[in-house]
Amino acid sequence: MTSLSLSHLFSNQQIIGFLKPLISQIPNLSIALVKPRRTKYGTMQFFPATQQYRITLNNDLNEWFRLYVLLHEFAHVLTHKQIQRKEKAHGKTWQQNFLTLLHKAIEEQIFPEYIATFIHNEFLTQPSYSSSKDYLIKYCISQEHYLPKQTKCVKDYQTGQTFSIFNRKFKVLKRFRTRSLCLEIHTHKRYIIQGFIITDVS
Repeated sequence: MTSLSLSHLFSNQQIIGFLKPLISQIPNLSIALVKPRRTKYGTMQFFPATQQYRITLNNDLNEWFRLYVLLHEFAHVLTHKQIQRKEKAHGKTWQQNFLTLLHKAIEEQIFPEYIATFIHNEFLTQPSYSSSKDYLIKYCISQEHYLPKQTKCVKDYQTGQTFSIFNRKFKVLKRFRTRSLCLEIHTHKRYIIQGFIITDVS
């Protein structure tokens, strides 16, 4: 099973220096780049017959996105080695491993400041994993350049304020912890909208 070296995966020497001691802990791990997939950015597989782990990463990800996905999948490797049994894909053990890796990367200033800030605000101030948080982080990291300073999410709007998404205008009627009840101005229909959705830049 062919495994790419870190220098084939990343050009940034700081990333390579950060990952090398982590990856060296798992000598039976191989990493491969694959063609882009619509529904996933990476995978982790364990092969019982050979006791080998394999991580695949989409080959169209920028370096920061690739690092984030690699840490996500590497947390699955650590989790499998720790518990040797199945649990929920993103159960408590995996969450602890993933958040620990992200915290370490931020402590060592591996991510650019704008990405580190997103990760810190979404994951590390309230240590828990959710698909909505993950979506927001991936949206941020997938951008080749800095997001505009005026970028806001639905959760940033207070009751009574208006915003636009997908060229449709809404007014916040009531805020919940992760969602908002909103009124579409044009149709007068009400919708529950996830707080992580990026609003249109006016």
